[in-house]
Amino acid sequence: MKTIVFEDDVRRMYPEWTITRATRGPRLGELIATHPAIPSKFHGITPEQLALRLEAPELWRLQECYGDRYSIRRTPGLWMATPLRSVGGGAPLTEDTPDALEQQIREHAGLLRPA
Repeated sequence: MKTIVFEDDVRRMYPEWTITRATRGPRLGELIATHPAIPSKFHGITPEQLALRLEAPELWRLQECYGDRYSIRRTPGLWMATPLRSVGGGAPLTEDTPDALEQQIREHAGLLRPA
């Protein structure tokens, strides 16, 4: 069975992104996502389409931020980061969303104290 994705689901999966709707033009109501660290805007007619389009830039952003210490990848159900051997290695970190994975990376790396 296919999961239905709503606009609020996309906001939950990508909380660092600003998601709005087009208020004029030929695609009135289209979803538009922007992120302060990524110069491009991403568009989707449906929330599911937008969520899929945000995976690649979010993976790129995480790799740019943490790729010197972690191998970061996306599987169909999870976001994963494996510490590189050069920084001591270790078990993969896994989460359902990129935001949750980034939080776990920051805690694991000692960049942020757990709440």
